[in-house]
Amino acid sequence: MFGFISYEILDNICILKYCYIENIYRNKGIFKILHNTFIKNLPKNVFKIKVISSNYALPIYIKYGYIIIKEYKICSHLILTL
Repeated sequence: MFGFISYEILDNICILKYCYIENIYRNKGIFKILHNTFIKNLPKNVFKIKVISSNYALPIYIKYGYIIIKEYKICSHLILTL
């Protein structure tokens, strides 16, 4: 296993619950593949993705177009409009 994404769909919004890439596979494009596949397979009625990100992963989500909607010391709430 390289990594995984878990999520929940509530009405027209997808809540990205967890994304994990094994340490030895990080910085090798695995997140890009997982994220693109994840978005491609979402139902057509989903128009937003929400995620709570650790400070460690924050730059990755921002790179993929997520926007910070609320910041805390140890995490941030982000949203991506599809």
